[in-house]
Amino acid sequence: ISATVREARAMSIEVLPPDINDSRDSFVLIDNTIRFGLRGVKNVGQVATEHLVELRPFSSLSDFDERITKKKCNSKVRNSLIGCGAFDRWGCRDELSPDEKADLELELIGFAPSRQSDLAVYRQFIEEECDIQTPSDELDGQKINICGEITDVRKIKNKQGYNMAFVKLWYEGQEFEAVFWQDQLANFSDLLIPGLSVLMSGKWQAERNSLRVYDMMSVRGLASRLLDE
Repeated sequence: ISATVREARAMSIEVLPPDINDSRDSFVLIDNTIRFGLRGVKNVGQVATEHLVELRPFSSLSDFDERITKKKCNSKVRNSLIGCGAFDRWGCRDELSPDEKADLELELIGFAPSRQSDLAVYRQFIEEECDIQTPSDELDGQKINICGEITDVRKIKNKQGYNMAFVKLWYEGQEFEAVFWQDQLANFSDLLIPGLSVLMSGKWQAERNSLRVYDMMSVRGLASRLLDE
């Protein structure tokens, strides 16, 4: 799912959040936008999806509650649909802050459509102020700066007993791996959040298509610092 979302964004195609009346079971292309599918929502399976598609359209949350069969669409399904924004047409998340909405979306559908990527907001400014490079074989062994959106974080303990992390970074249609050894992991662990836009500096290892990270900061934090100078 996350790969589909990233590829769509790379082609400047907007990915719309799930909607209880408009979404199908999977992704669907509508007027140069992609509507997220119901089955992509955490806790919403095939049985619940087929049941909801058969019953809709719904006119309100109370209409939804009155007509669904609880065995096919239980409270866990209902809460996940509300949390990801599928009932936003009726203002069901109006009491939540933007960050709370985005956190729920990340948890339930793997991306946050309600939050514009910091990379999208600050990209031109960051590229003008920083020496951003696109990794290539020619840069093997060199220290480079790359930016992108974190898509996956995997933390392990190696054979020597040291903590490490392998982080997937997405930028302009390409995915790279960033490797954090114990010291760097301790320094930057609070920034290793899927969906966060970051700038990383380190040694490019072309054969492994990975960056050994020396330094890191969020794109928003970097932009704020540069604007204050």
